[in-house]
Amino acid sequence: MKNRFYGRALKVTHNNKVAGNIFRRFVAAEEGNVILIFAFALLALLTAAGVAVDMTRVQAARTKLSGCLDTAGLATISRIGTVPAGQDVNAWAQKQVAKYFWVDCPPNDLDTEKTTVTAQLSADNNLLTLNVVAQEPMRLMKLVGIPFVQVTMHSQVKRTSDNTLEVAMVLDNTGSMGLTLSS
Repeated sequence: MKNRFYGRALKVTHNNKVAGNIFRRFVAAEEGNVILIFAFALLALLTAAGVAVDMTRVQAARTKLSGCLDTAGLATISRIGTVPAGQDVNAWAQKQVAKYFWVDCPPNDLDTEKTTVTAQLSADNNLLTLNVVAQEPMRLMKLVGIPFVQVTMHSQVKRTSDNTLEVAMVLDNTGSMGLTLSS
């Protein structure tokens, strides 16, 4: 009984030597290194997929920040006539923009870090220029040394002299709107 067990152990050891020889021959072979080429290609493909995922997140953050900036600008410029007498209009506008921005984009709703919102009114108080700068943390690109991407958005809101609101509506009257999908 001991000899049979010992024989199996020798057989396993012999198989390990054979496997080691096969692996050494595989690594040393110069023709058809498909596995090595695949490994390098897989690394490049995974990096490209990581860039695609993270850049999609950056674009989503840009869209969200742009909407919040526009909302804050429109809300602020519509109330420009209510600035208390003697108060600095630029300081008031900056506070209003920040207030409306953070109401529309609460910090826990944004996935960005270090978000800064600034506003500047023109001399005639009819043009409000807004900027937002945020850092979007990377999920997969940080593995290749890029921890975040800076997202910058710019917006301008112009007040008309008669305080009216202009609404533009686009109507698509092409045939594409009348098409129905059939199963």
